[in-house]
Amino acid sequence: MIRKMQSIRKQTQSVYHNRARDFDKERSRSLMEKSWLDRFLADLPESGNILDLGCGSGEPIAAYLIQQGFKLVGVDYAAAMIEIAERRFPDHTWLVQDLQQPIDGRKFNGVISWNGFFHLSPDEQRKALPMLANSVEAGGNMMLTIGDVPGEVTGTVAGEKVYHASLDPTEYHTVLSQTGFSEIEFQAQDPECGYHSILLAKNKQA
Repeated sequence: MIRKMQSIRKQTQSVYHNRARDFDKERSRSLMEKSWLDRFLADLPESGNILDLGCGSGEPIAAYLIQQGFKLVGVDYAAAMIEIAERRFPDHTWLVQDLQQPIDGRKFNGVISWNGFFHLSPDEQRKALPMLANSVEAGGNMMLTIGDVPGEVTGTVAGEKVYHASLDPTEYHTVLSQTGFSEIEFQAQDPECGYHSILLAKNKQA
């Protein structure tokens, strides 16, 4: 079972790259995420900059953030996904790289990873989370979709298996508290948002 999970984890990047067009075609544009996106954006400065980790093809999440007037840096490790996003939104920045890599030491008003961060293994998440937290400007926000319980599971993209993992929600809370986030909210399996489990953290440091 462990070997099988490791194999699925290793193939996840290539699945997203090879099936980018299928993923983009199948991705719902209903924007069920809107209420959470609005909460994430609510107290960010107008025309602020946002880091979108695991941005995929740019729709609907990145598209909505751009429509609200924000400047976007989108990151995805599937080059084919970035190619689609860049064609759609050429005035924004799109990077092919792993979610664990820093973005040139830059800070952002908001950092979001909707269905992206959870493709990292638990150990990778433990290493990446403090780095991402420190990339959020004082007064900025971070929002992640995570699991409601710790562990490793699989999902599917265009009929192929992909890897998902999560820490215990309390561990995310602890790390973010230690890096300056004073308002941290967790909603497990929100029925109004496709049963996603969502972590929204606000950095209120002056």
